[in-house]
Amino acid sequence: MSRWAATLSEIDPDKGAKLAAEAEAYRKDLLTAAERSIALSPVVQVRDGTYHSVIPFGCYMRGLGTGAWGWQRDGSGGHWGPLTFETDLSATPLISTAKLLSTDDVRVQGYLDVLEDRLLVDNPRTGSAPWFLGGWQHQVGIQKTAEAHLDGDDIPAFLRTFFNSYAIHIVPNDGYVFNEHAFAGPPDKIFEDAAFLYRFRNLLVMEDGRNLWLARATPRVWFLQGQKISVKNAPTHFGTLDYEIVSDADHGKITATVKMPSRNPPKSVLLRFRHPKAAPIESVTVNGKEWAAFDKGKETIELKGLTGTVAVTANY
Repeated sequence: MSRWAATLSEIDPDKGAKLAAEAEAYRKDLLTAAERSIALSPVVQVRDGTYHSVIPFGCYMRGLGTGAWGWQRDGSGGHWGPLTFETDLSATPLISTAKLLSTDDVRVQGYLDVLEDRLLVDNPRTGSAPWFLGGWQHQVGIQKTAEAHLDGDDIPAFLRTFFNSYAIHIVPNDGYVFNEHAFAGPPDKIFEDAAFLYRFRNLLVMEDGRNLWLARATPRVWFLQGQKISVKNAPTHFGTLDYEIVSDADHGKITATVKMPSRNPPKSVLLRFRHPKAAPIESVTVNGKEWAAFDKGKETIELKGLTGTVAVTANY
């Protein structure tokens, strides 16, 4: 609603402002209802013994719809039972789509622990699979678990969910398309294909408000010695983008060439080098000059106020 209001404002400022006010009122009402539901819902224990808040899939809910592991009770349903609502049509769109709740919120991180440790592991569909092979449930394209982890910049959790989800959905013999459901269902389901492309695109190029991420969630093995990551002619909110990353990790160096978007320049471009051994960045040069805007802990280099083609070198 807020995005539509901003678009409408370009051609009709008065109507755009009216719609923006309605969208903000709607946001406040939704947030009030969600926070009340969280406050009135029982906490749930996770695998390390701690207890965390849950965010019910509906604001009218008081706790998990599955109750005491509802799939074990008569009437829990198969296709659209309580477990499917908790995992597929879950509360994660409040986080990763509507952004009503921030990933910095301790309740959100606690809820993600409940989702990963209980609902996505301790259920009949995943069976006895170890935690590392989890992160998926019924319909991967609908689930927003991966997006929530990426919004929270939890890259290991994002990659686990992203790769496991599609390993369980993919149909190699039919041209590497995706089933509608885990294990089965109609192949080449359009929204599953689209969700894969959307997540893969965000792994490489992702808008975050007025900021633009490059290589935010690339696997560390992509940075092994001699590996190359190349993105060309990528459309973004800020304009077309090109970049190429080349690893010389064995000799303490990773380089990138970035053709900055120019149509609507971002506030900042964040480039991430995920060193294969997680070594910290020691120094950075941009266009041959020393560059201080980097974060060792986050493995990011901030490219701010730059235009044209930019050459970046990180030394380890």
